[in-house]
Amino acid sequence: MDWSQHGKSGLPGWVRYWLQRRENKRRWRELTETARQNRLQREAYNDAFWKEWIPLNIAGRDAYYRGAYAEASQFFEGLLGVLQKFEKLGFYQLDSLPRDVGESSRWWQHEIVHKGACDWNTWRRANSDVTPDLRSQCLNNNLDLNGANFAGADLATANLCDSHLKGADFRGANVAGASLAYCYLQKADFRAANLTGAYNIWAKPIRLVPISGARI
Repeated sequence: MDWSQHGKSGLPGWVRYWLQRRENKRRWRELTETARQNRLQREAYNDAFWKEWIPLNIAGRDAYYRGAYAEASQFFEGLLGVLQKFEKLGFYQLDSLPRDVGESSRWWQHEIVHKGACDWNTWRRANSDVTPDLRSQCLNNNLDLNGANFAGADLATANLCDSHLKGADFRGANVAGASLAYCYLQKADFRAANLTGAYNIWAKPIRLVPISGARI
């Protein structure tokens, strides 16, 4: 007998219970399938984004590294176009991306830092007249920046959490409001640096590194 054709009010309790369970299972299958389709769509969207983003980002970073600034600006415009196209993704790791081509140097310098201390220090030696601008940039997630030269750099509100900064040079740098939580700061030099509001482990004002002459 097809119990589903009868009015539920006149059905035995166990039949109503069975019908409700069957309906719940059907709804669950629909929800599960919808969730699966949404996940596949997000993954495809994500793959398409990075497929467009990565080549432009690498080309722009390398152009900036060798001093081809006009070319780097063109690539940055391309990045902004990709970001606008895929704006629904809301990548949190791109929050620090400037939205003005005039400030693109901050992004390209951030990208050079991500290549490591060796490439960063080489770029700095070749561009000694440039004051690095790394304000609000994400330089975290276990980056190996041991011995990096950040002397005189503007690192205000930058995120350096979990980075390896042993022997890094922060002399005269603006590190105000930066996060240095869980960083490895052995022998890092903060002389004459501005550490106002900078935070270290346990989100306490920085006190765990040599700060002779620094402003805190």
